Amino acid sequence: IIIPHGEHVTVETFMAWRDRFEAELALERA
Repeated sequence: IIIPHGEHVTVETFMAWRDRFEAELALERA
């Protein structure tokens, strides 16, 4: 999990990151 230092994490960025993370997990399971 990589979160750039100094980046302000908002709800939108967190949700976008989570969606990408879950998509990557789904690809690994396939």
